[in-house]
Amino acid sequence: MCLASFHVQKGAKLIGTNPDKFTMIAGFRTPGNGSILSCVEQASGVKAVITGKPNSFILQYLIDEGQSTDQCYQRRGLSIL
Repeated sequence: MCLASFHVQKGAKLIGTNPDKFTMIAGFRTPGNGSILSCVEQASGVKAVITGKPNSFILQYLIDEGQSTDQCYQRRGLSIL
């Protein structure tokens, strides 16, 4: 996390896949992506860009690249109502 903070302060982009504060493993809460991102955000003073859930960035990128919305959702095992 120290190196991440250093690089972000020097101009690297801080990008996260999701803001989940915790995840469940064997019935116990463990740190999620959001809790790790929060540490780097606080240390660097830079807010992360979230590209995955719940942000539509990746979905829009795939659509812009020619993927249909049906294909995008099917790959995630979701359906559109």
